[in-house]
Amino acid sequence: MKTSILLGAALLFAAVVPHLTAHAQATDSKPPAVSSSDSTARKSARSVPFRGKVAALDPQKMTFTLSGPKQRVFHLTSDTKIEKDGKTVTFSDVALGDEARGLYQSDDGQLVVIKASFGPKPEPSGSAKADAASKKEDAGS
Repeated sequence: MKTSILLGAALLFAAVVPHLTAHAQATDSKPPAVSSSDSTARKSARSVPFRGKVAALDPQKMTFTLSGPKQRVFHLTSDTKIEKDGKTVTFSDVALGDEARGLYQSDDGQLVVIKASFGPKPEPSGSAKADAASKKEDAGS
């Protein structure tokens, strides 16, 4: 009886040990280290929203500045999508005082605009406010 228990334990041990060593080798192999420039590139690829009023324009540098305590300068590229009043426009159509909103990414300290919309935000055609106002009028009649 004692021999059969020892034999069973030895077989179990022989069956488990190869799996344990394979698992240990798999956990010892670490993924390649990520350099700080790689992690910075991943962080900068994230789009960040912005909004404000245009305080300054520089057509030579293709930049605009938003008013406010920070006065951030945004850079436009040839890939930047620009809209004004819901229509695609060029940078020359943007004016001082326009409301601005959009998305940018940080690239080497510069705020590079991906998409920008200027002018008042268009109201959706089936807006909830308009629907609520019409229901209120109907209920009052």
